[in-house]
Amino acid sequence: MISLISVGIKDCIDRSITEIVCAKEDAERVYSTFKYVLGDHFSDFSSISLVNARCDQFISLISGLSSALTDDDITIVYFSCHAIEDSNDLNLIFSDEDGAGRGMLSVSLLKSVLTKSKGEYVLIFDCCHSESALVMANKQAASNRNNISVIASTEYYLRAGFDEKGSFFTNSLCDAILQVFDAEEDITVNNIVAAIKKQNVSCYVNLSEGKADIQLKASTGGYDNLPRMFLSKMNTNNRHIREMMWYSINDIPAKESLEIVDGFIANSTTISEADW
Repeated sequence: MISLISVGIKDCIDRSITEIVCAKEDAERVYSTFKYVLGDHFSDFSSISLVNARCDQFISLISGLSSALTDDDITIVYFSCHAIEDSNDLNLIFSDEDGAGRGMLSVSLLKSVLTKSKGEYVLIFDCCHSESALVMANKQAASNRNNISVIASTEYYLRAGFDEKGSFFTNSLCDAILQVFDAEEDITVNNIVAAIKKQNVSCYVNLSEGKADIQLKASTGGYDNLPRMFLSKMNTNNRHIREMMWYSINDIPAKESLEIVDGFIANSTTISEADW
């Protein structure tokens, strides 16, 4: 199963640190996007969108989750937060940061927690200087176990960009996940990163040492993404094309047909549709 902890830190105690106006929405969008494309592979029980969490809350959550994992489980952890570099380490800033470092979590400490856990971890950092976190995927010695892969949004000397519409990187990330899904490709770390780069958005990746890729979900080649693609084509004003499309759903499984009808009713700007 795939678990997701989607973290968005909008502000903190230290008011000298700029508010990230889109952090909550970004964390929630990442959560809903992965939940949608992963389907039955996504664990609702062990996944959460975590907004303005304290550092100790996050550590408790990640430690508690790790005790329930198996070697076959994958946990995605997404961060939308501020980060600062200090003594060659990257420190993530949580809501209880008060200017004295009490609400900071170094990626080296996070690595020490995760490498003691079962399963694989895919960490996505949308924060300043996040390229510095790529070292988490490296082994310190040949005998060491490493179960961490990292996707980073910015070079080590740059700040992350965002506005009221969201983080530039996270918007691209979510679009890339949906593009891979719609193309009926395997949902893997490498395929997601490639789709981000096709949008001319910076993205850096370091897979767990010894790994060629991390597969989150294999392509089924079936009807998984049909409702979304069908509804995207229904925006045409051509009555004959719409009639043809409505007739076509008679030949697809009932589950997907109902999803299409429900999606049309919920999202269409058309007041009514002819009963063909």
